[in-house]
Amino acid sequence: MTAVLSVDLACKRYSDIGVMLLEHRRGAIYATRVLPFRGDDCPTPVAVAEALADCADRAGAALIMLDGSQAWKSSSNGLKYARKCEAELATQGKTGLPGQCTPLTYLRFLQFSISVFDDLAARGWARLLQLILLR
Repeated sequence: MTAVLSVDLACKRYSDIGVMLLEHRRGAIYATRVLPFRGDDCPTPVAVAEALADCADRAGAALIMLDGSQAWKSSSNGLKYARKCEAELATQGKTGLPGQCTPLTYLRFLQFSISVFDDLAARGWARLLQLILLR
């Protein structure tokens, strides 16, 4: 069995964060909603990363997929206001250099998402992603 934790991030309330466990069994994909958070407080990146890492470990997930930005724009990518993936996909929000984005209302979510990714990376999850991508 192969398992993946798929996460739709949100930064206002824990209840807004969607988490699904995807499992490959007997030639089919099974999706189960996971509720790793309690309460409806304002989430912190560290608490979210910790809960996701714990949830993935308990479920035996080999990968955590985040629907959220993982990095700021590179100053050398040739684009003024976006990462290349955002330009190619025509995303609504554009991630600029650190602390910058379009529209500005997207900044809180961007900072939150990048911080969650950084904390997961510090816990070793980005290393696993790099190994999978390099295969």
